[in-house]
Amino acid sequence: MQNNVKHKVIVVVVLSTIFGLFGGLVGAIATRFYLLEKAFNIPLFSEISLGGYGASGSNLIIRDAKKVIVEQNTKAIEVAESTGNSIVGIFKKIKLQEEGLKIFKPQNFYNVHDELGQGFIITSDGWIMTDFIPSELQYAYTEKVKKNTLDNYVVMLKDKKIHSVDDIIIDKKTGYSFWHVGVNDLPVRGFVAKDDIHNGKLVIAVNWDGFTWMTTLTGMKTDSISSVKSSEDLNGEIILEQTVPEDFWSSFLFDFNGNILAVINKDGVARSIYSYMSCVDCLLNNKSLTRPVLGINYIELYKMVEPESDKMFNFREGIMIYKDKTGIAVIPKSPAEKAGLMVGDILISVNGIKINKENTLPYLISRYMVGDKIEIEYTREGKSGKAEVVLEVQEE
Repeated sequence: MQNNVKHKVIVVVVLSTIFGLFGGLVGAIATRFYLLEKAFNIPLFSEISLGGYGASGSNLIIRDAKKVIVEQNTKAIEVAESTGNSIVGIFKKIKLQEEGLKIFKPQNFYNVHDELGQGFIITSDGWIMTDFIPSELQYAYTEKVKKNTLDNYVVMLKDKKIHSVDDIIIDKKTGYSFWHVGVNDLPVRGFVAKDDIHNGKLVIAVNWDGFTWMTTLTGMKTDSISSVKSSEDLNGEIILEQTVPEDFWSSFLFDFNGNILAVINKDGVARSIYSYMSCVDCLLNNKSLTRPVLGINYIELYKMVEPESDKMFNFREGIMIYKDKTGIAVIPKSPAEKAGLMVGDILISVNGIKINKENTLPYLISRYMVGDKIEIEYTREGKSGKAEVVLEVQEE
């Protein structure tokens, strides 16, 4: 009898323990999902859920979210430190008076925060890219004025070493200028190729003062919003998730590998670095800025969809030479006209690379230099053809 009582007591204790644990677990789950998360909309236990944010949500959960954020911030600091060495400040040159060497005067020193502009080192032998253009050269860009201007400015590196400027070349089309200092072994960064620019890419802006700003790339667009475009349109404006803060206007945008992805101009517009590659290559080879010209206006067929069609005219690639609002399709005396291209021709490829949304005509042309010969595949009235075009210099 006594043993039976003991067994009953043990059973009651065990069952009470099991139901107590089960009740606590249910209560915790209910509290988590129905109270805390719904009331505060925060992930618990260091989880980040990427599901439920759209029709195609993946329901992906990142465990240990705090660690992800810490690693991201650590990486951002590393990028800022490494890329900051390739950013320079541009200053008005201080010309010391004799008495200034004997008596301490603040005006005889450079304040690192008083820069007139900031630049980015593009070559180890001294070429720097910046959107700062001296007022002297904005109104009279002659060799005589340029020579006098060179003596009025200096470039300061991140290690605070100061260097004289021996050349300035202005790119009027983009509003950027290229400065040269007589120094070798400068720290340079890699350039991000067009194929490595994609939506959702995490990027970081860095300025001369060493401040950083992180955001996400959400798209790209061209300069022209007209349906009729020019083969000489600039390409590569980048759309970011947030508006660029004013502190980062005229600064530089990097990926998380520390390579430069874009320059941000004085209006806060970010443009991919590959937009400048043709003129940079020419600068390095010829010490001058020239861009290649093809000379046509066109419409993008891959953006045209015919309603109620059997998809015969729903193009995935190609452009058609078309008249702009002035009535011009092929620019007179242009390389395109000399090669025999005509209004109505459908251009398919440039040197074997298909013309499409990813590889627009201006981008494909920008990969070449003045004097290069390219082969354009086209169709005319249903017949295929090829044209050899020698690219010429674009007049400003």
